[in-house]
Order: sequence, then C-alpha cells, then structure tokens
Amino acid sequence: MEHYLQGESLPADAHWFSALSGALYADGAAVFVPPQVKAEVTIELPAVSGTLNAFRIVVVAGEGSEVSIFEKTSGVPKAETIVATGTEVYAGPNANVNYYALQEWPETVTHLAAYRSHQERDSRLDWLIGTFGAGFSQVWTESGLAAEGASSNVLGTYFGDGDRHIEQSLIANHEVGNTE
Repeated sequence: MEHYLQGESLPADAHWFSALSGALYADGAAVFVPPQVKAEVTIELPAVSGTLNAFRIVVVAGEGSEVSIFEKTSGVPKAETIVATGTEVYAGPNANVNYYALQEWPETVTHLAAYRSHQERDSRLDWLIGTFGAGFSQVWTESGLAAEGASSNVLGTYFGDGDRHIEQSLIANHEVGNTE
C-alpha cells in the first residue's frame, strides 16, 4: 500500500488544488481491496468550521476485485471554511470500481476537489460526483486509462442557487489505444 501513498496518480503539479490538498492534508482514508474480493466502503469526511480542511483519499482495487466507494462530507460550517480533497483510485487488471461522492455544503464553504484514476487492463471505473451547494465549488475528475480494455464513465451533477459558483471538469485520458 505504501507505494500508492506517494501520489503517483494525483501528483502535486497536476492541478493547483491537488497541490494544496497534497501539501496540507491532515485527514483522509486509505482503502485496499485485495484481489478477487467484493466490498462496499463508506468514507465520511468531517469538516471543521472556520479553517482549512484538507483530505486525501487513496483507493487500491486489486486484480479482479469489485468495490463501491461512498464518499460523504459532513458538518455544517457556519464560518468561512475551505475544504480541499485529493482522491486517487488505482484499479488493477479486471477490477470494477464504482465511486460515488456527494458534497452538500452551505454557502460558507469553498470546496475544491480533484479525483484521478490509474486504470490497468480491462478495469472499469464509474464516477458519480454530486455537488450540491457551497459558495464556490470547483471539482476536477480525470480517468487515466493506462492499459487496453480499461473503461470509465464520468458523471457529474450539481445544483446551486443565488450567487453560488459551481464548476466541474470531467476528463477521460486515453493513455493507450483500445480504451473506453
């Protein structure tokens, strides 16, 4: 697992808020799903009001594994608060990963998130990123299809009202041929 904690999939120079999250994270989660295992995992990220909350999540799905990750944020910050999250998913050969993230924040929160994967042969990763609220929210999701047969669906949904700024970037990076 230590190899995956080096930030290979989401390096600090990938995006300015991956640099922020990578440099300052103080909390987060590491999930390892062994080969041929099926699992469901819930990750809850508690935000503290009036401060920077920097989280890092690393998920490693072994060969032939199946995992559903449910990322939830919690807390209702009443003071100006920044939440920066950096998430890396490594999907081994023939792994099947479903990653669901729901951010529901009040206007006092600035939310910055980077999600990035590295996918091996015949792996599948489906992202569903839901952004509901925050005064300012910027989410960057990239699937790195690194081997033949790798596939990914990237779905983003968001709702806001008033003067809220919500931005989502959804990217599929076909690093080799024969990927979806």
